[in-house]
Amino acid sequence: MKYKVRSNLKDYLNSKGIKQKWLADQIGTNSSRISIWCTNNDEGFCSNPPSLPYAMALCKQLKCKIDDLFSIVED
Repeated sequence: MKYKVRSNLKDYLNSKGIKQKWLADQIGTNSSRISIWCTNNDEGFCSNPPSLPYAMALCKQLKCKIDDLFSIVED
């Protein structure tokens, strides 16, 4: 089985009024990486989703569940 990841991170951040730069500073990365994680390709999937440690850091900082930020779709 193969899986694809759809990012909901941009919408989540916008709904909470959180800036990508602030989030990047909080989890020890740069804003361009956050931007990559927020972007879905033409097919509607995130080409380069975060690694598990970064995904966990995002959830911890944003006080949310992974399902709030990303959707996993079976290919």
